[in-house]
Amino acid sequence: MDVAWRLATKTIEQRAGAQIYAHFLRQLSFESFSGGIVALSTSTKFLAHHVLTNYIGIITDCLREQREDVVSVGVIVRGGMNQPPKAPIVDLSVTAKRRAPVSVFAEGPQPRTVAVLQSIVGRHYGVSRTEIISESRALKLIMPRQVAMYLSRSLLDKSTGEIGRRFGGRDHTTAIHAIRKIKALLEGDADLRAAVDKITQEFATSTVAPASAATEGDASGAVELQA
Repeated sequence: MDVAWRLATKTIEQRAGAQIYAHFLRQLSFESFSGGIVALSTSTKFLAHHVLTNYIGIITDCLREQREDVVSVGVIVRGGMNQPPKAPIVDLSVTAKRRAPVSVFAEGPQPRTVAVLQSIVGRHYGVSRTEIISESRALKLIMPRQVAMYLSRSLLDKSTGEIGRRFGGRDHTTAIHAIRKIKALLEGDADLRAAVDKITQEFATSTVAPASAATEGDASGAVELQA
């Protein structure tokens, strides 16, 4: 299976695209193959969940092209150098030709919240999280606010109602408009795609201070990020 994985990664890069592969999929490592289940690993729970949510179909198809006995693909989160994974955190089903359960494992809690995402987006655009969630409609805040709303939906799977609340108590229709606008712009704006990719990568790999998890329910709370 080691050889099959190495061959499959070349096809995965072609189908997913060079940017996506470099940011997310290159970090996957082959762990084991048993009972038709391929176990891959990555460094964080967020990356594991992101891969399972968005790219597992491509990965599974590419592996099946190399090995017909592949049933499904799971992703585990490495607890450290050569350390085994811990208890299951997420249980998802992948589908291409056959459904089978897969699990995501993690060493411990790894909070990824809207508040943290807002801070990272703000830092990228040179504005503060407080400004992003404020009532201000200043031109400099429109794009970062809409990008943060879009990523709250695509990365954290928040409802439009919750997104509106996390952004200063706005109506869900504001979130819907922002999500649709950014999604449309991404199709033709290479600079925006690069910005979203960069923010997503930083969000995936940032270390979140334990106290910051509490800010998820507090629109005014500060968020501390560590490199």
